Amino acid sequence: MAYPVNPAVLQTDIVEHGSTFDHAILDFSASIICQPLPLEKLLTGLELHRYPDSESTAFKSAAAGFTGLKVENILPGSGSSEIFLYLALAYINNESRVGALEPAYGEYRRVTQLAGGTCLTFKLAENNDFKIDLQLLQEWVERERIDVFFLTNPNNPTGQLLKQDDLLQLLAEFPRVLFIIDLAYHDYTGEKLDYRRLTADNVFLVHSLTKNCGLAGLRCGFTSSTAENIMNLNRIRLPWNLNSLAQAAGCWVLENHALCLRKVSELKQEADSLRNFIAGSGYSTIASQTDYFLVKCENPDFIASELLKRGIKVRNTASQGLPGYLRITVKEPEQNLIFRQRWLEICVEIGCNQSLRLNCDKNKIR
Repeated sequence: MAYPVNPAVLQTDIVEHGSTFDHAILDFSASIICQPLPLEKLLTGLELHRYPDSESTAFKSAAAGFTGLKVENILPGSGSSEIFLYLALAYINNESRVGALEPAYGEYRRVTQLAGGTCLTFKLAENNDFKIDLQLLQEWVERERIDVFFLTNPNNPTGQLLKQDDLLQLLAEFPRVLFIIDLAYHDYTGEKLDYRRLTADNVFLVHSLTKNCGLAGLRCGFTSSTAENIMNLNRIRLPWNLNSLAQAAGCWVLENHALCLRKVSELKQEADSLRNFIAGSGYSTIASQTDYFLVKCENPDFIASELLKRGIKVRNTASQGLPGYLRITVKEPEQNLIFRQRWLEICVEIGCNQSLRLNCDKNKIR
């Protein structure tokens, strides 16, 4: 018999995530940028037999420079998911009513459950392309007496953005609600954030360097807020939570962010092109502000399975609370070309848009 465990653990959902470790599979299920890093330079001077700087001093300085804030406004994390757990432990208890969008990233519900809180969801309307209706959201937050609200901006998996002016209005309307803003995909939107205006007692901005800077394998990110909020959160931060190479790489991508933005812009163009291509094959798609987009399917399990047989993995969003859709995340142009070829094979097999049968010759796929 297993040793008795905290009941909150048994009530916590296991969250399914995208991506794959199989290098034989082209992974269109997760946002993974291949951003070349000067590894030789980054490794120079690193003494891997020694503990990393537990305060991540240089990394916090780089993050402060990136945001225009002060070092005391920054807390480092081993990716954003670690930070969400810290925030849940610090601010959620068994009386907390915690809000999130639906569909959304599953970790918000999981960390809420671990902390003993109750997770409620604001359902985004399909007939509005899953865009956030600010007035309806405000009414819902008031009606449900929300204490903490997780907001991915732009949202995952829908790719819709709540613009900064609307976001500021939401934050000001509910000064007693803690807003945790996940900015993992924000670089794709082209919107310039004013971090100083967004720094408030009831706001944490969470920055992942996975999606936009290519550090998924190193796990690196940070959160920003008021100095007092960061001081309190730092009480539960694990020591040495950011390894030496992650700190060095994090500094480099923040100081060379223009290179990351260039890559982000290229991928956004690829996403728009691939979405238009799929729409042309007879499927309904939803425009997105990111490198991924939604495809509506009557049979998403079948299509995902057929793509996997052909060496391509996509995301069935049923695991994120959105059945009937696939989320497709673009890759490099040559990989996107392979995707188009495989997609057309399936379209022909199941009898989609008849005119597309003429395009099965890979030389005609553009």
